Amino acid sequence: MKRNVLSRRQFLGRMGTLGGLGAAYYGMANFGLLPLVQAYTGPPRFDRQSGKGQHIVILGAGIGGLCAAYLLRKTNFKITIIEPNPYIGGRCLTLRRGDPVNEHGTDRRGRPFRMQYCEFDEGPDFYFNAGPGRIPQSHTAILRYCKELKVRLQPYIFACRSNLLQDEDFNQGKPVRLRWIKHDLRGHIAELLSHAAGSEAVNHAIAPGRRQALLRMLRHYGSLKESEHSFKYLGTSRGGYREKPGAGLRPGVLRRPFDLNELLDSEIWQTGLFSDMYLYWQTSLMQAEGGMDHIGKAFRDRLGPQTQVVLNAKATNISQTADKMIIKHTKSDTPIKADYCISTMAPPLLHRLLDGSFQPSFKAALAKIYMVPACKVGWQAKSRFWEEENEIYGGISWTRHAIKQLWYPSHGFHSSKGILTGAYNYGAVANKFGLMSHADRLAVALEGGEKLHPDLFERNVDKGISLAWQNMPNQSGGWAYYKDQAHNPAYLSINQPQGRLVLAGDYLSFLSGWMEGAVRSAELAVNRITQMAAA
Repeated sequence: MKRNVLSRRQFLGRMGTLGGLGAAYYGMANFGLLPLVQAYTGPPRFDRQSGKGQHIVILGAGIGGLCAAYLLRKTNFKITIIEPNPYIGGRCLTLRRGDPVNEHGTDRRGRPFRMQYCEFDEGPDFYFNAGPGRIPQSHTAILRYCKELKVRLQPYIFACRSNLLQDEDFNQGKPVRLRWIKHDLRGHIAELLSHAAGSEAVNHAIAPGRRQALLRMLRHYGSLKESEHSFKYLGTSRGGYREKPGAGLRPGVLRRPFDLNELLDSEIWQTGLFSDMYLYWQTSLMQAEGGMDHIGKAFRDRLGPQTQVVLNAKATNISQTADKMIIKHTKSDTPIKADYCISTMAPPLLHRLLDGSFQPSFKAALAKIYMVPACKVGWQAKSRFWEEENEIYGGISWTRHAIKQLWYPSHGFHSSKGILTGAYNYGAVANKFGLMSHADRLAVALEGGEKLHPDLFERNVDKGISLAWQNMPNQSGGWAYYKDQAHNPAYLSINQPQGRLVLAGDYLSFLSGWMEGAVRSAELAVNRITQMAAA
Protein backbone atom coordinates (compact mmCIF):
# COMPACT_ATOMS: atom_id res chain seq x y z
CA MET A 1 0.00 0.00 0.00
CA LYS A 2 1.41 3.38 -1.01
CA ARG A 3 1.94 5.73 1.93
CA ASN A 4 0.70 9.31 1.58
CA VAL A 5 3.62 11.57 2.41
CA LEU A 6 2.95 15.27 2.97
CA SER A 7 5.16 17.67 1.12
CA ARG A 8 6.67 20.60 3.00
CA ARG A 9 4.22 22.93 1.28
CA GLN A 10 1.21 20.75 2.24
CA PHE A 11 2.44 20.37 5.79
CA LEU A 12 2.89 24.11 6.27
CA GLY A 13 -0.46 24.84 4.69
CA ARG A 14 -2.27 22.48 7.05
CA MET A 15 -0.26 23.70 9.98
CA GLY A 16 -1.31 27.26 9.22
CA THR A 17 -4.96 26.17 8.92
CA LEU A 18 -4.91 24.40 12.28
CA GLY A 19 -2.73 26.74 14.26
CA GLY A 20 -2.84 30.04 12.44
CA LEU A 21 0.00 32.33 11.46
CA GLY A 22 2.08 31.56 14.55
CA ALA A 23 2.05 27.82 13.93
CA ALA A 24 2.95 28.30 10.27
CA TYR A 25 5.77 30.67 11.24
CA TYR A 26 7.38 28.24 13.66
CA GLY A 27 6.86 25.41 11.20
CA MET A 28 8.77 27.38 8.55
CA ALA A 29 11.48 28.18 11.09
CA ASN A 30 11.90 24.50 11.94
CA PHE A 31 12.27 23.71 8.26
CA GLY A 32 15.02 26.32 8.13
CA LEU A 33 12.97 28.65 5.93
CA LEU A 34 12.85 31.41 8.54
CA PRO A 35 14.99 32.23 11.56
CA LEU A 36 13.39 31.82 14.95
CA VAL A 37 12.91 35.11 16.81
CA GLN A 38 15.86 35.68 19.10
CA ALA A 39 15.35 36.40 22.78
CA TYR A 40 15.39 40.01 23.89
CA THR A 41 19.03 40.89 24.58
CA GLY A 42 18.43 44.04 26.55
CA PRO A 43 18.18 47.77 25.91
CA PRO A 44 20.56 49.52 23.49
CA ARG A 45 23.86 50.87 24.79
CA PHE A 46 25.34 54.21 23.89
CA ASP A 47 28.68 55.92 23.94
CA ARG A 48 28.88 57.75 27.26
CA GLN A 49 30.46 60.71 25.52
CA SER A 50 27.59 61.13 23.07
CA GLY A 51 25.30 64.14 23.29
CA LYS A 52 27.79 66.57 24.78
CA GLY A 53 26.34 70.07 24.58
CA GLN A 54 23.06 68.80 23.11
CA HIS A 55 19.54 68.99 24.51
CA ILE A 56 16.63 66.59 24.06
CA VAL A 57 13.06 67.46 25.04
CA ILE A 58 10.75 64.53 25.73
CA LEU A 59 7.03 65.25 25.53
CA GLY A 60 5.25 63.06 28.05
CA ALA A 61 6.34 61.31 31.26
CA GLY A 62 4.50 58.09 30.55
CA ILE A 63 6.27 54.74 30.34
CA GLY A 64 7.66 55.52 26.87
CA GLY A 65 9.01 58.95 27.78
CA LEU A 66 10.47 57.81 31.10
CA CYS A 67 12.11 54.82 29.44
CA ALA A 68 13.69 57.06 26.79
CA ALA A 69 15.12 59.34 29.50
CA TYR A 70 16.34 56.31 31.45
CA LEU A 71 18.16 54.96 28.40
CA LEU A 72 19.93 58.31 27.96
CA ARG A 73 20.95 58.64 31.62
CA LYS A 74 24.57 57.64 31.00
CA THR A 75 25.09 59.95 28.03
CA ASN A 76 25.92 63.66 28.01
CA PHE A 77 22.58 64.77 26.62
CA LYS A 78 20.67 67.30 28.67
CA ILE A 79 17.13 65.90 29.05
CA THR A 80 13.95 67.83 29.80
CA ILE A 81 10.68 65.91 30.17
CA ILE A 82 7.55 68.02 29.82
CA GLU A 83 4.48 66.41 31.35
CA PRO A 84 1.07 68.15 31.24
CA ASN A 85 -0.37 66.16 34.15
CA PRO A 86 0.52 66.62 37.84
CA TYR A 87 1.79 63.01 37.97
CA ILE A 88 4.14 60.77 36.00
CA GLY A 89 3.19 57.47 34.38
CA GLY A 90 0.64 58.56 31.78
CA ARG A 91 -1.92 55.82 31.29
CA CYS A 92 -0.01 53.59 33.73
CA LEU A 93 -2.23 55.02 36.44
CA THR A 94 -3.00 53.44 39.80
CA LEU A 95 -5.64 54.98 42.06
CA ARG A 96 -5.54 54.94 45.85
CA ARG A 97 -7.40 56.73 48.59
CA GLY A 98 -7.65 60.46 47.90
CA ASP A 99 -6.48 60.31 44.29
CA PRO A 100 -8.56 62.49 41.93
CA VAL A 101 -10.10 61.59 38.59
CA ASN A 102 -10.89 64.71 36.61
CA GLU A 103 -12.41 63.92 33.25
CA HIS A 104 -12.89 66.69 30.70
CA GLY A 105 -16.00 67.32 28.66
CA THR A 106 -19.66 66.67 29.36
CA ASP A 107 -21.91 63.65 29.70
CA ARG A 108 -24.69 62.82 27.26
CA ARG A 109 -26.98 65.33 28.98
CA GLY A 110 -24.46 68.13 28.49
CA ARG A 111 -23.41 68.27 32.14
CA PRO A 112 -19.68 68.69 32.92
CA PHE A 113 -18.13 65.65 34.55
CA ARG A 114 -17.73 66.08 38.28
CA MET A 115 -14.37 65.58 39.95
CA GLN A 116 -14.12 62.17 41.64
CA TYR A 117 -11.89 61.18 44.52
CA CYS A 118 -10.94 57.60 45.30
CA GLU A 119 -12.53 56.60 48.60
CA PHE A 120 -10.92 53.19 49.14
CA ASP A 121 -9.60 52.28 52.57
CA GLU A 122 -5.97 53.00 53.37
CA GLY A 123 -3.62 50.05 52.97
CA PRO A 124 -1.23 48.37 50.56
CA ASP A 125 -3.92 46.13 49.03
CA PHE A 126 -6.41 48.92 48.34
CA TYR A 127 -5.47 50.14 44.89
CA PHE A 128 -7.06 50.12 41.43
CA ASN A 129 -5.02 49.83 38.25
CA ALA A 130 -6.99 52.19 36.03
CA GLY A 131 -4.59 51.62 33.14
CA PRO A 132 -2.37 48.60 32.47
CA GLY A 133 -3.12 45.69 34.77
CA ARG A 134 -0.84 42.87 33.66
CA ILE A 135 2.40 41.97 31.91
CA PRO A 136 2.46 38.92 29.59
CA GLN A 137 5.37 36.49 29.86
CA SER A 138 6.23 37.22 26.23
CA HIS A 139 6.79 40.93 26.95
CA THR A 140 10.41 40.42 27.73
CA ALA A 141 11.58 44.03 27.42
CA ILE A 142 9.32 45.49 30.13
CA LEU A 143 9.97 42.44 32.31
CA ARG A 144 13.71 43.01 31.98
CA TYR A 145 13.32 46.67 32.93
CA CYS A 146 11.29 45.61 35.98
CA LYS A 147 14.11 43.29 36.99
CA GLU A 148 16.77 45.94 36.38
CA LEU A 149 14.78 48.58 38.26
CA LYS A 150 13.99 46.15 41.10
CA VAL A 151 10.22 46.43 40.67
CA ARG A 152 8.73 43.58 42.68
CA LEU A 153 6.36 41.44 40.63
CA GLN A 154 3.71 38.90 41.54
CA PRO A 155 1.53 36.59 39.45
CA TYR A 156 -1.51 38.06 37.76
CA ILE A 157 -4.14 35.34 37.46
CA PHE A 158 -5.84 35.83 34.12
CA ALA A 159 -8.04 32.74 34.17
CA CYS A 160 -9.51 30.78 37.06
CA ARG A 161 -11.67 27.91 35.86
CA SER A 162 -14.29 28.95 38.42
CA ASN A 163 -14.69 32.30 36.66
CA LEU A 164 -18.14 32.95 35.27
CA LEU A 165 -19.65 33.46 31.83
CA GLN A 166 -23.01 35.18 31.44
CA ASP A 167 -25.25 35.73 28.43
CA GLU A 168 -28.96 36.61 28.46
CA ASP A 169 -29.56 34.08 25.65
CA PHE A 170 -28.03 31.14 27.52
CA ASN A 171 -29.13 29.22 30.62
CA GLN A 172 -31.97 31.69 31.23
CA GLY A 173 -29.39 34.43 31.75
CA LYS A 174 -27.88 32.68 34.78
CA PRO A 175 -24.08 32.69 34.99
CA VAL A 176 -22.19 29.45 34.39
CA ARG A 177 -18.69 28.43 35.38
CA LEU A 178 -16.08 28.80 32.70
CA ARG A 179 -14.91 25.21 33.21
CA TRP A 180 -18.39 23.89 32.39
CA ILE A 181 -18.44 25.43 28.95
CA LYS A 182 -14.77 24.79 28.19
CA HIS A 183 -14.96 21.05 28.94
CA ASP A 184 -18.39 20.53 27.41
CA LEU A 185 -17.20 22.07 24.14
CA ARG A 186 -14.05 19.96 24.21
CA GLY A 187 -16.09 16.84 24.81
CA HIS A 188 -18.60 17.54 22.03
CA ILE A 189 -15.87 18.46 19.51
CA ALA A 190 -13.84 15.37 20.41
CA GLU A 191 -16.92 13.18 19.93
CA LEU A 192 -17.62 14.69 16.51
CA LEU A 193 -14.02 14.17 15.42
CA SER A 194 -14.04 10.59 16.67
CA HIS A 195 -17.05 9.88 14.44
CA ALA A 196 -15.18 11.39 11.51
CA ALA A 197 -11.93 9.53 12.23
CA GLY A 198 -12.56 7.02 9.46
CA SER A 199 -13.53 9.56 6.82
CA GLU A 200 -11.54 10.14 3.65
CA ALA A 201 -10.64 13.68 4.67
CA VAL A 202 -9.08 12.50 7.94
CA ASN A 203 -7.29 9.61 6.21
CA HIS A 204 -5.64 12.13 3.91
CA ALA A 205 -4.50 14.24 6.86
CA ILE A 206 -2.84 11.51 8.95
CA ALA A 207 -0.41 8.76 8.09
CA PRO A 208 -1.74 5.18 7.58
CA GLY A 209 -2.21 3.26 10.79
CA ARG A 210 -2.63 6.39 12.89
CA ARG A 211 -6.42 6.24 13.23
CA GLN A 212 -6.30 4.39 16.54
CA ALA A 213 -3.73 6.83 17.88
CA LEU A 214 -6.03 9.68 16.87
CA LEU A 215 -8.97 8.04 18.65
CA ARG A 216 -6.92 7.51 21.80
CA MET A 217 -5.93 11.16 21.77
CA LEU A 218 -9.54 12.32 21.23
CA ARG A 219 -10.78 10.06 23.99
CA HIS A 220 -8.33 11.63 26.41
CA TYR A 221 -8.77 15.17 25.09
CA GLY A 222 -12.55 15.14 25.39
CA SER A 223 -12.92 12.73 28.33
CA LEU A 224 -15.02 10.44 26.11
CA LYS A 225 -16.66 7.17 27.13
CA GLU A 226 -16.93 4.08 24.94
CA SER A 227 -20.58 3.41 24.08
CA GLU A 228 -21.85 0.89 21.54
CA HIS A 229 -18.59 0.66 19.59
CA SER A 230 -18.15 4.43 19.44
CA PHE A 231 -17.09 7.25 21.71
CA LYS A 232 -19.58 9.53 23.43
CA TYR A 233 -19.28 12.63 25.55
CA LEU A 234 -21.46 12.03 28.60
CA GLY A 235 -20.00 14.59 30.95
CA THR A 236 -16.75 14.71 32.88
CA SER A 237 -15.41 15.36 36.35
CA ARG A 238 -13.13 17.94 34.70
CA GLY A 239 -16.14 20.24 34.55
CA GLY A 240 -17.00 19.78 38.21
CA TYR A 241 -19.89 18.20 40.08
CA ARG A 242 -23.52 18.88 40.79
CA GLU A 243 -22.83 17.28 44.19
CA LYS A 244 -19.19 17.26 45.24
CA PRO A 245 -17.42 14.07 46.35
CA GLY A 246 -17.01 13.73 50.09
CA ALA A 247 -16.11 11.30 52.82
CA GLY A 248 -17.63 7.87 53.36
CA LEU A 249 -20.20 6.86 50.75
CA ARG A 250 -20.31 10.13 48.86
CA PRO A 251 -18.74 9.61 45.43
CA GLY A 252 -20.20 12.83 44.05
CA VAL A 253 -22.70 13.42 41.24
CA LEU A 254 -21.56 14.84 37.92
CA ARG A 255 -23.35 17.85 36.47
CA ARG A 256 -25.35 17.37 33.29
CA PRO A 257 -23.41 18.67 30.27
CA PHE A 258 -24.89 21.37 28.08
CA ASP A 259 -26.12 20.30 24.67
CA LEU A 260 -23.85 21.26 21.77
CA ASN A 261 -26.67 22.91 19.82
CA GLU A 262 -27.53 25.00 22.86
CA LEU A 263 -23.93 26.17 23.12
CA LEU A 264 -23.73 27.00 19.42
CA ASP A 265 -27.06 28.81 19.28
CA SER A 266 -26.28 31.07 22.22
CA GLU A 267 -22.67 31.83 21.24
CA ILE A 268 -21.82 31.84 24.95
CA TRP A 269 -18.32 30.91 23.83
CA GLN A 270 -17.85 34.48 22.55
CA THR A 271 -17.90 35.93 26.07
CA GLY A 272 -14.22 35.27 26.80
CA LEU A 273 -14.01 31.49 26.84
CA PHE A 274 -11.02 31.39 24.50
CA SER A 275 -9.29 34.57 25.68
CA ASP A 276 -6.50 32.71 27.46
CA MET A 277 -5.47 31.18 24.14
CA TYR A 278 -4.08 34.51 22.90
CA LEU A 279 -0.31 34.70 23.31
CA TYR A 280 -0.44 37.82 25.47
CA TRP A 281 -2.99 36.32 27.87
CA GLN A 282 -1.48 32.89 28.32
CA THR A 283 -0.40 31.84 31.81
CA SER A 284 1.71 33.13 33.42
CA LEU A 285 1.23 36.89 33.54
CA MET A 286 2.72 39.28 36.06
CA GLN A 287 1.81 42.50 37.84
CA ALA A 288 3.70 44.98 39.99
CA GLU A 289 3.17 44.45 43.70
CA GLY A 290 1.13 47.27 45.18
CA GLY A 291 0.15 48.81 41.84
CA MET A 292 1.42 49.10 38.29
CA ASP A 293 2.43 52.74 38.78
CA HIS A 294 5.49 51.48 40.66
CA ILE A 295 7.02 50.79 37.25
CA GLY A 296 6.85 54.44 36.20
CA LYS A 297 8.11 55.56 39.60
CA ALA A 298 11.06 53.18 39.35
CA PHE A 299 12.04 54.67 35.99
CA ARG A 300 11.75 58.19 37.44
CA ASP A 301 13.89 57.37 40.45
CA ARG A 302 16.73 56.09 38.26
CA LEU A 303 16.99 59.02 35.85
CA GLY A 304 20.34 60.73 35.43
CA PRO A 305 21.34 64.04 37.09
CA GLN A 306 21.12 65.80 33.73
CA THR A 307 17.39 65.02 33.48
CA GLN A 308 14.66 67.42 34.60
CA VAL A 309 11.01 66.40 34.84
CA VAL A 310 8.61 69.35 34.62
CA LEU A 311 5.03 68.50 35.67
CA ASN A 312 1.92 70.56 34.87
CA ALA A 313 3.66 71.79 31.72
CA LYS A 314 1.40 71.45 28.70
CA ALA A 315 2.96 71.93 25.27
CA THR A 316 1.03 74.49 23.22
CA ASN A 317 3.02 74.77 20.01
CA ILE A 318 5.85 72.83 18.33
CA SER A 319 8.00 74.11 15.49
CA GLN A 320 11.44 73.40 14.11
CA THR A 321 14.21 75.10 12.19
CA ALA A 322 17.14 73.52 10.42
CA ASP A 323 19.01 73.03 13.70
CA LYS A 324 16.53 73.47 16.57
CA MET A 325 13.21 72.26 17.98
CA ILE A 326 11.11 75.00 19.57
CA ILE A 327 8.49 73.98 22.13
CA LYS A 328 6.12 76.44 23.76
CA HIS A 329 4.43 75.30 26.97
CA THR A 330 2.26 76.59 29.79
CA LYS A 331 4.91 76.55 32.52
CA SER A 332 7.00 79.35 31.02
CA ASP A 333 6.68 82.33 28.70
CA THR A 334 10.04 81.39 27.19
CA PRO A 335 9.94 78.54 24.66
CA ILE A 336 12.37 75.67 25.05
CA LYS A 337 14.91 75.44 22.27
CA ALA A 338 16.38 71.98 21.98
CA ASP A 339 18.40 69.99 19.48
CA TYR A 340 15.94 67.11 19.31
CA CYS A 341 12.48 66.17 20.51
CA ILE A 342 10.94 62.80 21.35
CA SER A 343 7.15 63.02 21.44
CA THR A 344 5.14 60.34 23.20
CA MET A 345 1.89 62.30 22.96
CA ALA A 346 -1.20 60.64 21.50
CA PRO A 347 -1.07 61.24 17.72
CA PRO A 348 -4.33 63.26 17.48
CA LEU A 349 -3.10 65.60 20.23
CA LEU A 350 0.32 66.06 18.66
CA HIS A 351 -1.34 66.86 15.32
CA ARG A 352 -2.92 69.98 16.83
CA LEU A 353 0.40 71.39 18.09
CA LEU A 354 2.59 71.10 15.00
CA ASP A 355 3.00 74.29 12.98
CA GLY A 356 3.69 74.74 9.28
CA SER A 357 7.33 73.66 9.58
CA PHE A 358 6.15 70.04 9.45
CA GLN A 359 5.01 68.24 6.33
CA PRO A 360 1.21 68.37 5.81
CA SER A 361 1.19 64.65 4.98
CA PHE A 362 2.77 63.85 8.36
CA LYS A 363 0.26 65.98 10.26
CA ALA A 364 -2.60 64.43 8.27
CA ALA A 365 -1.34 60.94 9.16
CA LEU A 366 -1.34 61.81 12.88
CA ALA A 367 -4.92 63.06 12.63
CA LYS A 368 -6.09 59.82 10.97
CA ILE A 369 -4.97 57.50 13.76
CA TYR A 370 -7.94 56.12 15.67
CA MET A 371 -7.65 56.00 19.44
CA VAL A 372 -9.89 53.34 20.98
CA PRO A 373 -12.28 54.48 23.74
CA ALA A 374 -11.72 52.46 26.93
CA CYS A 375 -13.38 52.59 30.35
CA LYS A 376 -12.85 50.98 33.72
CA VAL A 377 -14.74 50.88 37.01
CA GLY A 378 -13.22 50.05 40.39
CA TRP A 379 -15.08 48.85 43.48
CA GLN A 380 -14.10 48.14 47.05
CA ALA A 381 -15.75 44.95 48.25
CA LYS A 382 -16.93 44.62 51.83
CA SER A 383 -16.22 40.88 51.71
CA ARG A 384 -14.48 38.50 49.32
CA PHE A 385 -17.77 36.87 48.35
CA TRP A 386 -16.34 35.54 45.07
CA GLU A 387 -13.93 33.35 47.05
CA GLU A 388 -16.44 32.31 49.70
CA GLU A 389 -19.44 31.65 47.45
CA ASN A 390 -18.01 31.00 43.98
CA GLU A 391 -14.58 29.44 44.62
CA ILE A 392 -13.01 32.17 42.48
CA TYR A 393 -9.39 33.06 43.19
CA GLY A 394 -8.33 35.70 40.70
CA GLY A 395 -9.09 35.73 36.99
CA ILE A 396 -11.85 37.40 35.01
CA SER A 397 -15.56 36.72 34.61
CA TRP A 398 -17.11 37.66 31.27
CA THR A 399 -20.54 38.90 30.25
CA ARG A 400 -22.36 40.30 27.23
CA HIS A 401 -23.52 43.13 29.51
CA ALA A 402 -21.95 46.57 29.02
CA ILE A 403 -19.37 45.98 31.77
CA LYS A 404 -17.92 43.13 29.64
CA GLN A 405 -15.43 41.99 32.28
CA LEU A 406 -15.13 41.66 36.04
CA TRP A 407 -11.59 41.26 37.38
CA TYR A 408 -10.86 39.66 40.75
CA PRO A 409 -7.68 40.51 42.70
CA SER A 410 -4.74 38.13 42.34
CA HIS A 411 -3.49 38.91 45.84
CA GLY A 412 -4.82 39.23 49.39
CA PHE A 413 -6.59 35.86 49.32
CA HIS A 414 -8.82 35.20 52.35
CA SER A 415 -8.47 38.75 53.62
CA SER A 416 -11.64 40.54 54.66
CA LYS A 417 -11.92 42.98 51.71
CA GLY A 418 -10.60 43.52 48.22
CA ILE A 419 -10.64 45.74 45.12
CA LEU A 420 -12.55 44.59 42.04
CA THR A 421 -12.29 45.92 38.52
CA GLY A 422 -16.03 46.11 38.03
CA ALA A 423 -16.00 46.96 34.32
CA TYR A 424 -13.51 46.98 31.50
CA ASN A 425 -14.93 47.80 28.10
CA TYR A 426 -13.65 49.38 24.92
CA GLY A 427 -14.75 50.40 21.45
CA ALA A 428 -18.37 51.35 20.77
CA VAL A 429 -19.56 50.12 24.19
CA ALA A 430 -16.94 52.28 25.93
CA ASN A 431 -17.83 55.27 23.79
CA LYS A 432 -21.41 55.07 25.06
CA PHE A 433 -20.31 54.22 28.61
CA GLY A 434 -17.95 57.21 28.67
CA LEU A 435 -20.82 59.57 27.86
CA MET A 436 -22.62 58.55 31.05
CA SER A 437 -22.26 60.48 34.27
CA HIS A 438 -20.16 58.77 36.93
CA ALA A 439 -23.32 57.94 38.87
CA ASP A 440 -24.91 56.34 35.82
CA ARG A 441 -21.76 54.33 35.09
CA LEU A 442 -21.74 52.95 38.62
CA ALA A 443 -25.43 52.06 38.35
CA VAL A 444 -24.75 50.15 35.12
CA ALA A 445 -21.72 48.48 36.69
CA LEU A 446 -23.84 47.33 39.66
CA GLU A 447 -26.36 45.87 37.24
CA GLY A 448 -23.65 44.00 35.35
CA GLY A 449 -22.06 42.72 38.53
CA GLU A 450 -25.42 41.42 39.74
CA LYS A 451 -25.82 39.42 36.53
CA LEU A 452 -22.57 37.61 37.31
CA HIS A 453 -23.16 37.38 41.07
CA PRO A 454 -26.94 37.45 41.67
CA ASP A 455 -27.99 38.61 45.15
CA LEU A 456 -24.34 39.06 46.13
CA PHE A 457 -22.73 41.84 44.17
CA GLU A 458 -24.75 44.95 44.90
CA ARG A 459 -24.89 44.44 48.65
CA ASN A 460 -21.18 43.69 48.91
CA VAL A 461 -19.54 46.54 47.00
CA ASP A 462 -19.24 50.28 47.49
CA LYS A 463 -16.85 53.21 47.05
CA GLY A 464 -16.98 52.87 43.27
CA ILE A 465 -14.88 54.98 40.92
CA SER A 466 -15.00 55.15 37.12
CA LEU A 467 -12.69 56.39 34.41
CA ALA A 468 -13.07 56.87 30.65
CA TRP A 469 -9.68 57.26 28.99
CA GLN A 470 -11.12 59.16 26.02
CA ASN A 471 -12.21 61.87 28.49
CA MET A 472 -9.00 62.08 30.50
CA PRO A 473 -6.91 65.24 30.21
CA ASN A 474 -4.09 64.96 27.68
CA GLN A 475 -5.30 61.58 26.43
CA SER A 476 -7.33 60.51 23.41
CA GLY A 477 -8.31 56.98 24.39
CA GLY A 478 -6.90 53.71 25.58
CA TRP A 479 -4.67 52.80 22.62
CA ALA A 480 -4.30 53.21 18.88
CA TYR A 481 -5.94 50.89 16.37
CA TYR A 482 -4.80 50.48 12.79
CA LYS A 483 -6.50 48.56 10.02
CA ASP A 484 -3.89 46.41 8.25
CA GLN A 485 -1.19 48.00 10.40
CA ALA A 486 1.85 46.67 8.49
CA HIS A 487 0.62 48.37 5.32
CA ASN A 488 -1.32 51.26 6.83
CA PRO A 489 -0.16 54.52 5.16
CA ALA A 490 -0.67 56.58 8.33
CA TYR A 491 1.34 54.15 10.45
CA LEU A 492 4.14 53.98 7.90
CA SER A 493 4.24 57.78 7.69
CA ILE A 494 4.57 58.44 11.43
CA ASN A 495 7.36 55.85 11.70
CA GLN A 496 9.72 58.22 9.92
CA PRO A 497 11.52 60.99 11.87
CA GLN A 498 10.40 64.48 10.91
CA GLY A 499 13.57 66.50 10.89
CA ARG A 500 14.58 66.64 14.54
CA LEU A 501 11.29 65.23 15.82
CA VAL A 502 11.09 61.51 16.58
CA LEU A 503 7.97 59.78 17.89
CA ALA A 504 7.70 57.09 20.55
CA GLY A 505 4.87 55.36 22.40
CA ASP A 506 2.99 52.10 22.29
CA TYR A 507 1.04 53.42 19.29
CA LEU A 508 4.30 53.27 17.34
CA SER A 509 4.57 49.49 17.68
CA PHE A 510 2.70 46.31 16.95
CA LEU A 511 2.03 46.11 20.69
CA SER A 512 -0.36 49.04 20.96
CA GLY A 513 -1.92 49.35 24.38
CA TRP A 514 0.91 47.47 26.11
CA MET A 515 3.85 48.80 28.11
CA GLU A 516 6.03 46.52 26.00
CA GLY A 517 5.18 48.60 22.94
CA ALA A 518 6.03 51.80 24.83
CA VAL A 519 9.51 50.68 25.91
CA ARG A 520 10.35 49.04 22.59
CA SER A 521 9.44 52.23 20.72
CA ALA A 522 11.44 54.30 23.24
CA GLU A 523 14.50 52.19 22.45
CA LEU A 524 13.96 52.76 18.73
CA ALA A 525 13.50 56.52 19.19
CA VAL A 526 16.64 56.89 21.30
CA ASN A 527 18.63 54.88 18.77
CA ARG A 528 17.47 57.18 15.99
CA ILE A 529 18.34 60.36 17.86
CA THR A 530 21.78 59.19 18.96
CA GLN A 531 22.54 58.22 15.37
CA MET A 532 21.40 61.64 14.13
CA ALA A 533 23.47 63.37 16.80
CA ALA A 534 26.57 61.37 15.85
CA ALA A 535 26.20 62.05 12.12
